[in-house]
Order: sequence, then C-alpha cells, then structure tokens
Amino acid sequence: MAGVGTVIRYQSSLDGIAANHLEGFCEGWACRVPGRVLLRALDASSFVSLAVEEETGLVIGVGYAISDGVLFAYVPMLEVRKGYRGKGIGTRLMLLLLEQCQQLYGADLLCDASLQPFYARVGMKGVSGACVRNFEALRATCAGAGSSS
Repeated sequence: MAGVGTVIRYQSSLDGIAANHLEGFCEGWACRVPGRVLLRALDASSFVSLAVEEETGLVIGVGYAISDGVLFAYVPMLEVRKGYRGKGIGTRLMLLLLEQCQQLYGADLLCDASLQPFYARVGMKGVSGACVRNFEALRATCAGAGSSS
C-alpha cells in the first residue's frame, strides 16, 4: 500500500520488469492472469505504461495499447492495485498511454459506464460499444494452456 514518501516511477518500457512484478493483476476477472502471461501481453503490445514502486520494484499500475501503427490504438487494460487507487496513478498511466498514441487518429477502449467519468477526465468521450469474451480461453491461458514458447 502506498505510504507517505512512496516514490513511484512511471515508464513506457518493460526495462527492469519481470513476471513476478506483475502478479496479482486482473482483479475481478474470471481468473487472475499470471504475471508471466501479463508480461507476454505487454511485450506483444504497441504501447505500455507502468507505475513502479521505486523501492520494491513492484508494478503497482499497468496499462497497454495495441495499434495498427497508422490510425488506431486500442487499450485493453488499465489497472491500479488496490491500496494505490484514488491517488492519480491511473490518470497518469492513461495520460502516458495517450501521449504515446498522439500521432494516431484514435485511441479506443471499452469500459463499464461507471468508469466513463474517469476516462472523460483524460479527454476521452463515452460512446457505445460491443464486445465478446471467451472465458474458457481466459481460464486456459491462466492455467498455461494458451502459452507459447
């Protein structure tokens, strides 16, 4: 949990990040995505924003975007660990992602309606969307069946 004097480093690369720094994310999902799987997702993404507790190296916030490199980027995940929320970390992470996407026409994401005011604070506009989720595939990935060497 963030305390007084906690130094947080923001970075847009995976430098110094190992799978164990990413354990415990994906709260409320059908399964907790293991750090090794999240690291693979981040490594394959176009843009990354991380909040790292300087003293411990623990990643306390993570966001990433995938992009066609020409027109659009999509943000599939932005999360801050419980205990660190409400301190502006998510806002900084999202602004860092949007800065990396500024040369593109659009940056999109899907979120619950209750989160739209948060994203509006960083300049995003609420729109309708649609998605499909394959929970069996997620569980298989969490269990290691969906991993590649």
